[in-house]
Amino acid sequence: MISSTLPALPTDPRIESGYFHSGSAAEGFLLCGRLDDAARWAERDLAHARQHGRRAEEAWSLFVLGVLAAGGNRANSEIARDHLRRVLALGEGGGMRPLVARIYRALGELARRAGAGQGG
Repeated sequence: MISSTLPALPTDPRIESGYFHSGSAAEGFLLCGRLDDAARWAERDLAHARQHGRRAEEAWSLFVLGVLAAGGNRANSEIARDHLRRVLALGEGGGMRPLVARIYRALGELARRAGAGQGG
C-alpha cells in the first residue's frame, strides 16, 4: 500500500514550494527500499529540524539515517550506533516513547549482528 502512494512524491527534497515535515516520507522510502530517496529526505529534514530547533523531527531524521547506516551493503555500525544514541537522548528527553522503543530494537539488532560477525 505504501509503495503505491510513494512514487507520486517528489524524489528531490529541495522543494521550492515550502517546507513540510517529511520524516514520514523518509521512513516510507526506507520501508519501500528506496534508500537513496530515504537518505536525501532524512538529511534534508535533519538540517531543517536543527536550524529551527525541532527536536522531534531531528530525532526521526536521525533514526532513519541510523537505520540506513545499519543495513544493507552500506553497513557502518559505528555511524549507526552514533545516530541511534543521539536519537535515544532526544527521544527520552522529549517523551517520544514509541521512537525510543524502536531505537532499542535497532540497537539490539546491531548488537546481535556484531555478535554474529564475531562468531557468536
